[in-house]
Amino acid sequence: MRRMIFVSASALAVLMLLAVACGGGDDNTTKTTSTTATSSGAAGTPVSSAQLKSFLAEIKGVLQDTIAKAQAGDVQGTRDAESKGDTAMEAIIRSV
Repeated sequence: MRRMIFVSASALAVLMLLAVACGGGDDNTTKTTSTTATSSGAAGTPVSSAQLKSFLAEIKGVLQDTIAKAQAGDVQGTRDAESKGDTAMEAIIRSV
């Protein structure tokens, strides 16, 4: 159980670092990066940076909920909480 939480937290940290790395630079590289980062989302539509921030915030909430339920010993609640972030995680992965 702790390994799953560690892997989830690590994935979130990597995604946050990637988001920070793609957002920096001067105006020319920022424009190029933003157009490159706007690939197909979960529904096949382009994903904006605002949507990515929303998805990252959703993943953060899911991870906090999962950790809280795991620490409380609620096995089924942990599984349910973990599955709430599937759509956001898929959209983030597709956009990267």
